[in-house]
Amino acid sequence: MNIYKLFRKIAPFFSRHRKNVAWLEKINSQYQIWLKKNGLPDITIEKKHREVTSFKFKPKITLILIASRPCSLLEKTIASVLEQIYPEFELLIINCFENAQDNQTINSFMEKDKRIKLSQSKTINEVIEQASGYHVGMVWPGDQLHINILFEIVKLINQENKAPDIIYTDEDKIDSRGEYIEPFFKPDWSPDLLLSIMYVGQLVLFRRELLNKVTIPKNLYSRNLLWDLCLKMSEMTNRIYHIPDILFTQSLLGKSISGWPELSNKEYSIQPKILKNTLKRRNINGKVEEGFFKGSYRIKYGLIDKPLVSIIISTKDKVDLLSKCINGIFSNNSYKNFELIIIDNQSVESETFKYFEKLKNNPKIRLLKYDEPFNIAAIFNWAVRFARGEFILFMGNDTEPVTKDWLERMVSYGQRDHIGAVGAKLLYPDKSIQHAGVVLGYGSASDNSDRVAGHCFSHFPDSFGYFGFINLARNYSAVTGACLLTKKSLYLKVGGFNEEILKVRFNDVDYCLKLGAKGYYIVYAPECVLYHHESTSVSKIRMDPQEIKYMRKKWSFWEDNDPFYNQNLTLDSNDYTLRI
Repeated sequence: MNIYKLFRKIAPFFSRHRKNVAWLEKINSQYQIWLKKNGLPDITIEKKHREVTSFKFKPKITLILIASRPCSLLEKTIASVLEQIYPEFELLIINCFENAQDNQTINSFMEKDKRIKLSQSKTINEVIEQASGYHVGMVWPGDQLHINILFEIVKLINQENKAPDIIYTDEDKIDSRGEYIEPFFKPDWSPDLLLSIMYVGQLVLFRRELLNKVTIPKNLYSRNLLWDLCLKMSEMTNRIYHIPDILFTQSLLGKSISGWPELSNKEYSIQPKILKNTLKRRNINGKVEEGFFKGSYRIKYGLIDKPLVSIIISTKDKVDLLSKCINGIFSNNSYKNFELIIIDNQSVESETFKYFEKLKNNPKIRLLKYDEPFNIAAIFNWAVRFARGEFILFMGNDTEPVTKDWLERMVSYGQRDHIGAVGAKLLYPDKSIQHAGVVLGYGSASDNSDRVAGHCFSHFPDSFGYFGFINLARNYSAVTGACLLTKKSLYLKVGGFNEEILKVRFNDVDYCLKLGAKGYYIVYAPECVLYHHESTSVSKIRMDPQEIKYMRKKWSFWEDNDPFYNQNLTLDSNDYTLRI
């Protein structure tokens, strides 16, 4: 390979790298403003101290400090624990190295506070057996607990009828200059995101009674240990709670343009084994693959069988676009068990009818005529009646497959019991993002009157995004109907698309939310890639205010409470920047 070809190959990477670094700098700049607005004034701290006395249930919290290496940051971590507003805790310290300086630091704190104890055990299992707390969490030297974290956790425990089994919060980092940076405002429980990366974070509280039922490997530490525990315990409970506030800070160790902490090569090498063991435990046929960036992963699920997929496309002329879409379905597609149902919605061009004549010779294609005014929800509902497949794939006539295994992977995601719908990554022709998931509440009107939903990261480069979200398989509240796969049985179960009111827009969002209300998850699969020449066929149709009104009334609670977003992130733009 000559120098010119090599440069052309690596230039896009450096371009994406540069843009993401600039975007992270923007987030960090915004975060300084956010901190000033959301800090705890003394009067609020005093109020929380008084509020503790009103808690009906005041459980002890056990924190296990694992000094797994000699570290000068140990003192700061212990001090942050002792500053807690909520006083009912114990701190069990494992000094793995028996470092003289660390021992002196620990003994000094122990003399001042009886809640601090030095454990003689060297394994996590033994220390957990010694814990007397209702919930147990683990911290490492350099971690800093914010003054109100235990208060907020116990407040949550008091608010719930059943005790939370897993609790996590948002977090940030502190750099060598003492500046707080890279705030990670996390989504609520996202099981598919947890199979992509350990997003739950560095401090997780586990209910001790349930934790005691889990086998804890002896060779896991820090983030990998927590990842393994979260995966195992989430198989035993759905009482998993997220507190959307920055309550924990970890020291910045190494640089990462994705926002994730750098780990050692040894730690990285263990992660695929954690995921492989998880798939084996869950009796899931799948292969663990390296993800878009180091420390991220993708699960290539094995097909349970090869069910028939009914691909439904509505079109009105636009042969140039439709032919690209159909050619891609047949030539750039490793999944062969499909039928293609093309709905002709009042085409008028002779070129279109000539193309239709050619398609009639293909036994996999059926051409149906829908001679009513454009109503995409009604068209799709009508077409589903003719579908023979176990799965339905709705596609825009302006989409074009990019990756060979796009449909195979979408089906493999959709075969899992908890999945209601699967969405793909859609790119504009310039390879920027058109769709990488849907966030509820996006809008641009100054009076918030148009806040319904929108595509996050639209027009972003196909790179990282916020903590790598563009290229991590994860759950969203909705995905676009331009490429949406779902089981036909589920489609019928929730009544399909709302064709009475949502004739053009938001019918896909409404459908996904109906699935969510039934307990199903929507998954975004970034490895399934298509081009999208966005809404070429409907772009001239004006937005119907009734569609907005209906969505805002029916799903009003989710407008500012999208469980897969975060209330600290802005709804005024789609770039995951902060709400300040």
